[in-house]
Amino acid sequence: MKTSKSPYIIEGVTLITYSGRKLPLTIVEKNIIDLPIRLTKNKILDAFASMKDKPVDVKLKVKYI
Repeated sequence: MKTSKSPYIIEGVTLITYSGRKLPLTIVEKNIIDLPIRLTKNKILDAFASMKDKPVDVKLKVKYI
């Protein structure tokens, strides 16, 4: 059962912090993901929630397969 319209690969991630800074992240592994993009964004925000300048948004560059 698919949980997304189409599987995708994340090609780029940028965190937007509370102060407005944009922090590009390096992609270490490129895996095929079939989770909804909103869920993936929430997981990324949770992973970086302990930063001093907390991220409030995530910009993803994805490639659909």
